[in-house]
Order: sequence, then C-alpha cells, then structure tokens
Amino acid sequence: IQHKDAATGCPLSDPAVAAQAVLFMLAGYETTANTLAFCLYNVALSPGAEARVLEEVDRFGREAAPSYSDLQDGRFPYITAVIHETLRLFPPATATAIRTLAEDTALGSTVLPRGTNVLVNILRRSGRAPPSSGRSASSRAPRASSLTTPMPICPSARAGG
Repeated sequence: IQHKDAATGCPLSDPAVAAQAVLFMLAGYETTANTLAFCLYNVALSPGAEARVLEEVDRFGREAAPSYSDLQDGRFPYITAVIHETLRLFPPATATAIRTLAEDTALGSTVLPRGTNVLVNILRRSGRAPPSSGRSASSRAPRASSLTTPMPICPSARAGG
C-alpha cells in the first residue's frame, strides 16, 4: 500500500484502498459466478459432456471436496478442458487491447502509420478452427488429450507494446 496516486503523488488514502479492495472482491465474485454459470450451461447442453464430467467426479469420489493440489495435479483433465473452453467462448472480461504501433504496419493494402492506436478485439468466437490447429470446428469439444501448455496470443507483440 505504498503506491502513490498518479494525479497527486500522494499515498493512497485508507478510503481509496478500501474502495479498491471492494472493487477487486466484487469483480472477482461476478466473473467467477458468470464463468461457473456458463460452464454449467455448456455442460447441460451436451449429455455426453455431462456424463464425462460426472464420470470424473465419480472417479475422484464424492466424499470430500477436491483440494487445490488435486486440481493442480491433473486429476480432472476433462473438467479443466471444459473450463478452458467455457473461458474461450465466454471470457469474463471481453475488453479490447489498445496498442500503439511502434512502426508503420501493413494490413493487406492498408498501411497504418507508426503511432496509430489500434484496438484489438481479444474475444475470438470464430466458427472456424485456426488453420494451424489441424482441427475442425466440430472437433473442438474438450478432450483430456487436448490439455497441453497453452500458446498465448499476444496482440501487443506486433504493435511493439
């Protein structure tokens, strides 16, 4: 809490810190609740997915809730894949990334000059699978075998930011 207000250069006041804490808690609550709702909705739409989720839960056992280490140890690969697919389809924050071009950049026949602010929509809901994936859109259903180290998309890489 040693951060200083950018406008005044003064340390953040107790009310400002409290307001930020409330914001973080509410933002985390809403995004988590919405993600869980979309996750359950998606599973309910697919009887096969629901059966696989329940199979994983039954394999673990219903006597005790899983611990954090159980989740990290890969004991729920299909449920993890379902969560990742839900986050792809319904990201909790659908903002755009704003970047300033570090150099002139050609997009097809259009050249954007250095210094141009570019808005990059970070929501990807194309019906087509990326060409490099080798998968058709119909095969996107989460599979335990699809859990690999994710390849992050970084819109700022080309924009120099």
